[in-house]
Amino acid sequence: MRAALPLLLVALPLAGCGTPPARAPAAGAKTQELPWIRDDAPRAIAEAKRSRRPLFVEFGAEWCKACVSMGNYAFKDPGLVDTLRERAVWLSIDIENPANAAFVAAHRHKHYPTFTVLAGSTEQSWTGYFQADEFVSIFRVALLGDAGAIQQQELRFEEKFRPCADAAAKAAGDPWVDLAKTTTAATCVQALLWKGLSTPDSAAVRRHLEAALDRALAAPAIPDGPVFVHEAYEALFIASDGEMRGTVGAAWRQYAERLPVVARAHAYRVSGSAGVAAKLLEEYTKTNGENFALYQELAEAYTAVARFDDGLAASDRALALGRGPALLPVYLTKAFVAHRAGDEPLAERTLDEGKALALRLPLSRGGADVANRLARIRDNGF
Repeated sequence: MRAALPLLLVALPLAGCGTPPARAPAAGAKTQELPWIRDDAPRAIAEAKRSRRPLFVEFGAEWCKACVSMGNYAFKDPGLVDTLRERAVWLSIDIENPANAAFVAAHRHKHYPTFTVLAGSTEQSWTGYFQADEFVSIFRVALLGDAGAIQQQELRFEEKFRPCADAAAKAAGDPWVDLAKTTTAATCVQALLWKGLSTPDSAAVRRHLEAALDRALAAPAIPDGPVFVHEAYEALFIASDGEMRGTVGAAWRQYAERLPVVARAHAYRVSGSAGVAAKLLEEYTKTNGENFALYQELAEAYTAVARFDDGLAASDRALALGRGPALLPVYLTKAFVAHRAGDEPLAERTLDEGKALALRLPLSRGGADVANRLARIRDNGF
């Protein structure tokens, strides 16, 4: 089994990111507290050593809304307190308290709240807002103290991604069906790798995808064929590295010459030629100025070449032309452009606007994932 830290990443997309409506203890329930040691790292370290328990550290500040909310609700949840009270020594660190300066400097973190578990020679950290039950699950995995919790984390993710990752080796006979299956399989393998989980032989999956792509390119054309090939090239490009990635990128760009302009620009941008993508799209705007997808892709291309003012303008145009859940990724892009440009107030306003839209929309699973990213970034930074 892999080390615990990659497994923590499995839990993060499932977290209640941002500062969602917190669940207060039931009326009449006895208020419980974790036994916090506040702003006294030497005492907490000594207690952890004496008791042979791991040291849990919460790094936060009074201005951190997520920190305050977790302190008021999640960390007072009776179930959480009963489950975790004796599992660690609990240290709360105000990062702005001068008395904590040396300890904070020794454990540098970019966003807050950050939670760190120090156990022996290991140090593991994660960031963000969590409801009580989510926090308990992640905490148990972090400590490697509950094999069942670790197994459940792996199983939940593998139940979703492993079946499609295994599908690459099961040829269906039809070249276009095989291409669709192997493209999906390669994408699922990348998801498993990103989560730190074991995968089928990724090199074998990549070879299956290469072979399926060759068969599809040699097969009689079908109406959606160019879309399938375009998506297959992207999956193959992501799955490749070194010299092969350059070869796949070149082949993808060559194939993209037969695609609509926005898809062609996407191929150029993702494969490393964002400047070419921007020029293609700029020319296209002269005759297709009402195309939402055009400006969405143009904003990404401008961002990739650090043309931030142009990226913001393209994002605004896409927001004006689009509607519904399709706008959420644009808010994400615009906020990132503003952040890269150094305009943090604009980035925060944009994230707030995206979150407000998400609350009004009936979201798909994909839309919900983007909404969670917006909320997580708003409260914890990029």
